[in-house]
Amino acid sequence: RFFEDIYPKDPTLYLIHQVLSTEECDNMIAAAEHKLKPVAADNILEYTQQVEKLHNVKRATLWQGMIKLPASKAIEDRIEQVTGFPATHFTDFIVDQYQQGSYWEPHYDTFPSGSVMATITIFLNDAGSPIVYPSTGAEPVKILPRRGMAIVHHNLDDKDQMDFSTLHAVLPNPYSDEPIYIARKYVMREPLSIARTLIVPALAILTNGRPAFFVRAGHDYLLERFGGEQGSVYFDKACQFLPLLLILMIVELVRGQLFGGEKASDEDKKKKKKKKKKEYKVVEIFKSFKIPALQLFGWVEDMNGTVVGRFRSANGFSTFIEVEVAEGMDILAVIALSSVLCSDGGGAAGGMAGAGAV
Repeated sequence: RFFEDIYPKDPTLYLIHQVLSTEECDNMIAAAEHKLKPVAADNILEYTQQVEKLHNVKRATLWQGMIKLPASKAIEDRIEQVTGFPATHFTDFIVDQYQQGSYWEPHYDTFPSGSVMATITIFLNDAGSPIVYPSTGAEPVKILPRRGMAIVHHNLDDKDQMDFSTLHAVLPNPYSDEPIYIARKYVMREPLSIARTLIVPALAILTNGRPAFFVRAGHDYLLERFGGEQGSVYFDKACQFLPLLLILMIVELVRGQLFGGEKASDEDKKKKKKKKKKEYKVVEIFKSFKIPALQLFGWVEDMNGTVVGRFRSANGFSTFIEVEVAEGMDILAVIALSSVLCSDGGGAAGGMAGAGAV
């Protein structure tokens, strides 16, 4: 690999040839292929904004952070060595797919979540969409694709201010036989947070390589609500709290599986030992039965399911009856049976007060 200076200043722009091998380019395309989605809305978490400037472009972020395979770690170390930028400031690779006619209008690499110190763009195909810098000196600079070659431009000048000569665009892909791919990695001014390098990549693993919608929407809402710097701080804190919440939920779920059955079994045993006392209401049925007038004191149910009714007759004498109650038995049948029993033991005709289950 070797360097080729394009502009030393306004903007600082240079090429690094063969930064990726052919095999590494193919592997990166394969890793991105099943994650590619049409760019349709701003997504600051994955460094996508001003989507109206992207035309028929599909994009995927290869979330890895600290969870890198040896091959990916080797690429990261190589880029750190040849550019001099610390790897702790690198974003994960973002891969764009360009079909015939796809292009990206002139734009700057700026994001509300943090300043971009430099941009590293790598062609993954030998042919396809050229990249042009229209504001460099007297005439634009047009760079043709070459597989494995990286374009590096510095977005900040020597005074740490935005360099507006870094305006650049991806020209339309003139080929129709197959799509072409361009990978990009941003070098942020500040080291990436633990949320971006560990928590979000871990969550992305659980959702087919892309953070869930609520993670992306939550990040962008916090930035919009509290501003770029403060919103990023709140997002980082939320991400650090989320794994703790998930751990507590898992512990509670496991605890419920282990001890829930035992608790339910204990409750069943208690129910068998102690039957609930039934409540009753008084109903008048003296029109249906010509039996002694008895005043109901109450029903008491013993352990064997026998219902004992305590009555007092009109002359003041107490009468006790027992009625066997089958499960689901109509309460009017119970009353009728108790009425017959009372009639046999009482004597005088009249009305009575019966009982019915609530």
